[in-house]
Order: sequence, then C-alpha cells, then structure tokens
Amino acid sequence: KKGISVRGHIYWAEYEENVEDDYALLSFDTESAWSSCDLFFEEVNKALGDELSISWREIEPGCDIFYTHDENDFFPEECYVTAYGELFEDCEGAYSTFGDAIKLWCEKTGISQDGRNEQKMIDFINEYEYEAEDTNFCINPITFG
Repeated sequence: KKGISVRGHIYWAEYEENVEDDYALLSFDTESAWSSCDLFFEEVNKALGDELSISWREIEPGCDIFYTHDENDFFPEECYVTAYGELFEDCEGAYSTFGDAIKLWCEKTGISQDGRNEQKMIDFINEYEYEAEDTNFCINPITFG
C-alpha cells in the first residue's frame, strides 16, 4: 500500500489507438480535490514496467496552481486566464500565448497595449481596477515541469 490520495472523479475519458504507428492514447479529465494525481500515475506506470509516457495539466485557480507536466506536447498553452464578470463571460481558460490573452482583454475592454511590452501588459491587466467590483481578468503563466 502506498497511501496515495486520489480523491475526486473522472468526468471525461477517451481512448485512441493507431496500430500503424504502434501508438495508443488514453485521455481523461478529473476533478481531484486541489491536486493532481501524479503520484498515482507514477505508481501505475511503475506497475506496467515504465511503459507509459505521462502528460498532465493541473489547474486550480483558487489555490493559484497552474502547472503542466507534458512529455508529448499535449498542453502547449502558455497561460491560463481566470476571469469573471459580465465583461469577461466565457473568457476563462487556457490560451496558446500570452499575446492571445492580452489581445482578448484589449478587445473586451477597448484599452490598447499602448507600447507596453508583453510583461508590462500582463502586469497592467492583472492590476487593473474595474468599476464593477465583481469583474476581474487575470493572466496566469503555466509552469512547465
């Protein structure tokens, strides 16, 4: 017994197989109580003789966790936007580049980048104070490891 906690549940799963390339992919999304199940995946891999390549993304905005372990470029996105309020409905999610997230914010607010470089713009957006208190848009970098 390893005593590994895997609280939560799988809410989506898919299996793909490519016989020609000798390749199989098992994908699933979980809700797992604020932490990834990476220890569980590592133990499963050990039990299968280290035959698996494991990639996963852990996003928990409430705990400021934005992390990816990606062995096969399944999760190339640079950032995750946390957003709420009428102005930013349907904006929350992973974005390919910081520039994509910045562009979306500029389009939604009508405020231009005005010569700011990418990092200065991210800081500007993350510190911006909105008239409506129930409005926010924050660009969070995803840590790769």
